[in-house]
Amino acid sequence: MKQSLFEQIFNKHRKLVMEHFGEVNIPRAQDLYPYADDKTDTQPTYHAPPAPTVRPSAAKDYPWLNKIGNRPSVETLSTENLIKISDEALDKAYHYGLSKPGTFGYEANKGSVEEAMAFIKSRQTNIEKISAEVHEGWSKVAKSYDDPVYKTKPEKKEARLKLANMSYNNLPEEEKEKDRVVARALLGAYLAVHGS
Repeated sequence: MKQSLFEQIFNKHRKLVMEHFGEVNIPRAQDLYPYADDKTDTQPTYHAPPAPTVRPSAAKDYPWLNKIGNRPSVETLSTENLIKISDEALDKAYHYGLSKPGTFGYEANKGSVEEAMAFIKSRQTNIEKISAEVHEGWSKVAKSYDDPVYKTKPEKKEARLKLANMSYNNLPEEEKEKDRVVARALLGAYLAVHGS
């Protein structure tokens, strides 16, 4: 049976949550919204999905879950937690190591989180658009942060500024993927708390 556009989008979000948090208890679209494809003028009653429950095994991939427990809540979406989520996603993908407050990495993650979450909270779920916001936040920090490493490695500043002055669409694919890693992690955290 061919899925409706609504079911495709819902299931795409469900898959994102599962990729980032492991198996979660999220009902299927047709169980929550049985009239989603109904062409009549009647509107079904909306029933919010139950809060997702994260499998304990997800905690090994996302250590911050150990601090907040197995049921993500609104506190999960604090800027501090989201910076950790972003940092851990990048470390898992690229082995950067975890950033510390007062470093370029930390400030860049913070800038990316603030830009992306403002966009995500407006109910935007397009990964490419969220990734562009992640890049925008990173770029603002890259242009303004005076990293002490620039004294010994001025080429690092040049490389960062070159990327910061490019739009997301003009970035090399490997740089776009870094932004996507953060975008998927942040969207996953948001969906784990608020559902799709």
